[in-house]
Amino acid sequence: MGDALASLAAVCALLVFSQLSPGPDVFFVFRTALAQGWRGGFAVGAGISLGFLIQAVVVAACGSWLMQQPWSPWVVAAAAVWLLSLAGRICPRRRGAAEVELGSGQGAARESTARLLGQGFLCNILNLKCTLFISGLALGPLAEFGGRFAWFAPALVLGLTLAGLLGWGLWSALLQWAPLRRSYQRHTTGIDAAFSALLALFALLLLASLL
Repeated sequence: MGDALASLAAVCALLVFSQLSPGPDVFFVFRTALAQGWRGGFAVGAGISLGFLIQAVVVAACGSWLMQQPWSPWVVAAAAVWLLSLAGRICPRRRGAAEVELGSGQGAARESTARLLGQGFLCNILNLKCTLFISGLALGPLAEFGGRFAWFAPALVLGLTLAGLLGWGLWSALLQWAPLRRSYQRHTTGIDAAFSALLALFALLLLASLL
């Protein structure tokens, strides 16, 4: 049983550190945490973690079957459209009324926690690469320990979800460091433009993968 617990801990730790790798989830959380503070970043992270929960359940139950289905390209296309929409909302606009939707700059309107949570959930649940990543993390340990310990699969699903939530909360908190926030406030337009461009790039790469 010790080996199973060690494997579970290793998978969860790897997930937390993997959140620093480039991808739509991390860009959305980081940008929101900078623009709207820890609560905003954590709300997006909570939505992403809810998506993690569903994807981890699917992986634990179905393994790689999901990615072999004929309708999976439509999910990829939907994900690309969603990321393009997200990039459009983050992209800086002319100063004034058009600037408020995602909280760009000082004094900008803040989105509700529920809306940010929903956006985080969509950002994650439409990301099939996240399903592949969870599969890579979980299928090996599940094959090794799932048959021996009835508790292992539920514990792995719960562990991945809680590790994701912990990681997003941690990174959102670190982004509240005063020098980082002052830098964001001084360079809001450029930073938001970079985040927007990166999200659009991920969307285009998804669309290209369908061709």
